[in-house]
Parts: sequence; structure tokens; C-alpha cells
Amino acid sequence: MYQKSLQNSDLVVSQLVENLNSQLEMHKVLLEALHTEGRLPASCTLTDLKDIQSIRDFAVTRIQELERHRLVLIDNYKRTNDLKDTITLHEIIRQSSPVQQKTLLSLRQKLLDVISEIKPVGRRNAEIAAARIACFNEVQGVLDKSFNRTTTYSGKGMITKAKGSSRLKRSV
Repeated sequence: MYQKSLQNSDLVVSQLVENLNSQLEMHKVLLEALHTEGRLPASCTLTDLKDIQSIRDFAVTRIQELERHRLVLIDNYKRTNDLKDTITLHEIIRQSSPVQQKTLLSLRQKLLDVISEIKPVGRRNAEIAAARIACFNEVQGVLDKSFNRTTTYSGKGMITKAKGSSRLKRSV
């Protein structure tokens, strides 16, 4: 019985390694998408932005799915080892075989490194996006004024922006 529990535990740890590898790869995809988004010129098209953001959104969605699966694997590990309390990755590493320890420690560190790179790039991109939006709104306002278009209130009391051919097709 104890041997079977060890085999099941090793299987769960192997699945955890696969999951963490997948998460690492998706975090790298996200980081590259963020770098690409940050390098886009102010004159890029909305299509360029949309393409990069769809890659970014895919990576984020996939990371969320992998994280949910990782939590299921942790629950399986707890059940396999008759653990009642919560358990951290660090504790699982400590209880694993030396080979698994080395692999898990390496993956953990690589993930932490990539995540620490993602945070500042994401913040910088958010600042750039805010500047793009402000610039877009400014240019759009000038165009609306030049066509004598004004913001109006709808029948429901909602503010509606001017419509028509003056809408920009490029991001600024």
C-alpha cells in the first residue's frame, strides 16, 4: 500500500513538472508579446495592436487554465499522501526524490524570474496604452470639431460620441 502511494505521489509530481513547464512556456510567450507590444510605434494600426493583444490574451487565458490545473494536482497530491493542511510547492519539493527536487527547484526559479520580468514590462505597456488613448481622444476631438460634430445625449440620457467618417482608423 505504501509503495502504491509513493508511485501515485511520483505520478502527481511528474504531472506537476509538466504543468510547471507549460506555465513557464506560456509566461515566456506572454513576456514576448508584452515586449512586442511595447516596441510598437505610436503610429501603429489598430490591427497591429489587436494581433499582439490577442496573443497576450491567449497566453493569459492559458496560464489561468494551467494554474487551475496545478491546484487540482496539488489537491491530488494531498489526497495521495493523506495530507489535510494546505501544502506549498516548497514542501512538495522537500518531499520529492532528489531528481524531482532538482527539476522542481529549477522550474520554480525560472518561473519566478520570468514573472519578475513580466511585471515591469506590463506596467510600462499600461502607461504607453494610457498615453495612446489620451492622444487618440485628443486627435479625435479635433477631428470632431473640424466636422462640427459634438458629443450629444441620447434619449436615455447617455453621452454619445460623434459618429461618421471622422472616426480614426489608426492608433496614435
